[in-house]
Amino acid sequence: ISHALGLSHAVVQRRSEIGQLGRWEDEHAAAFPPRDGAAAPPGPPHLAVALHACDTASDDALAQAVRARSLLIACAPCCHAQLARRWSELPDRLVQLHPLRTIHTVPHLRSETAAHVTDAMRVALLRAAGYRVAASEFVAPEHTPKNRLLLAGRLRAGVPATRAAQEEGLAEYVALKSATGGAGIALEGLLGSVGIRT
Repeated sequence: ISHALGLSHAVVQRRSEIGQLGRWEDEHAAAFPPRDGAAAPPGPPHLAVALHACDTASDDALAQAVRARSLLIACAPCCHAQLARRWSELPDRLVQLHPLRTIHTVPHLRSETAAHVTDAMRVALLRAAGYRVAASEFVAPEHTPKNRLLLAGRLRAGVPATRAAQEEGLAEYVALKSATGGAGIALEGLLGSVGIRT
């Protein structure tokens, strides 16, 4: 089964046309978020891919892949602005006493650190959702500074090792969120629909 999910209805339409030209029998293309009356995919996708989805669009793509029970997920996040913005909005009384005060108050450091912490939080939340996750570079750093690739594979549901890994992932997320000032990322709320509660 081949599935294509995209934010752009025009891109999804083009993907569907290409699939028909190639005569792929199990082709399914759907826009995300789906339009009213759009058909749901017929089964879990083998692979969900999100390349350079800006800021919280990466969270939207990851949540959609988790809800669809994708077997594999490959996500190259981009433009990590949400967490840096949330850190900049932390109350002064908290920032002044926080061990990360220098990071929270220097815009460049805040932005760069938030990008790394955002992806660490995504890894923890994907683990909490029942995936084994790795993060790596997928192109040489001289080509682009945005070259992190999150790779996730769904674990067998219902087995004790998976439940333990899920609990560990959730604990990692809660601890990381607390240690960095208490601000979370969009993926936390988006995964509430699949039972991830922090």
